[in-house]
Amino acid sequence: MEHHHNNLLKSSLDGLAESEISLYGHGKVSIKVLTECVIKLKKSFPKLPIGFYDVLEQLLDEEKFTDKRLIDATNNLIKTCQYPEPTIANILGYDKKIKIYTWDELAKISCDYGPEARKRFWDQYGAIKISEQSRYVLKEFMHHFTK
Repeated sequence: MEHHHNNLLKSSLDGLAESEISLYGHGKVSIKVLTECVIKLKKSFPKLPIGFYDVLEQLLDEEKFTDKRLIDATNNLIKTCQYPEPTIANILGYDKKIKIYTWDELAKISCDYGPEARKRFWDQYGAIKISEQSRYVLKEFMHHFTK
């Protein structure tokens, strides 16, 4: 069962030093999705040893993978693997991150813009709360931070 992204933003941004955040958040891969992805991987890479899947399952838990991230990582691996056999790192390394900004960072980026360009620039961003702090992301990604 996946956890809602908002519940895990705090742990994703310890100290608010991060400037990127995963679109997947943290969670736990369901047995159904794990089974589907293992079947897909076995069909695509039949020479992988059975131990590969045991280690993969353990590391997916440790890395707090979500169902969506495992599905996307599996499909990406099948489409892009350039070696005869993939590694677990090929799956664990898959992520989609977005840039998050402070108000000061956006103000600094747009300080040399004219009034109309500055308004267009700021209109692209929406505010989100992370650990009770305001941060800004492109509006196209805001749905990841709301229920």
